[in-house]
Amino acid sequence: MKSKLAGITLLESLLYLALFGVVFISMIQFVFSISDNNLISDMNNEIKKAGIFLNEHLDDSFYRSTSVDTANSTFNSDNGVLRFNLPSGSLQYNLANGRVNFTEDSVNYFLTNTDLHIDQMLVERINNSNGEIEGVRITFTISSVQRPAISDSFVNSYVYK
Repeated sequence: MKSKLAGITLLESLLYLALFGVVFISMIQFVFSISDNNLISDMNNEIKKAGIFLNEHLDDSFYRSTSVDTANSTFNSDNGVLRFNLPSGSLQYNLANGRVNFTEDSVNYFLTNTDLHIDQMLVERINNSNGEIEGVRITFTISSVQRPAISDSFVNSYVYK
């Protein structure tokens, strides 16, 4: 009597290994894709948080100030400078090495971190009917240092009442 051995052949083993390899490679590509998308999402969130923070900081400075120092501000330039007059001193915003620099009482603070690059700080005058400045419109373009293609622009206007 002949006995039949039950098992899998070499060809079947190779087929299972090839199928497993294809599924494994697909899963690895999916994990890398999800990881990359999460990184892009994190960068976009950091840019948006920086834009919101700059808006709130400028809003507070505008509220505290008595006027815009037009003699020491630079308008209509991508590297604009905005200087406010206070009852006792002044505040200034400018770009320094791709970061927003804030100066108060001769002390400098960077308002943005090194992971972000400020490509544009455009300060434009808002004049009343007499040609006097009554506010400013500021445009910031912020990009990621790690991936410069990821960027966003923020436009805000501040008007004295």
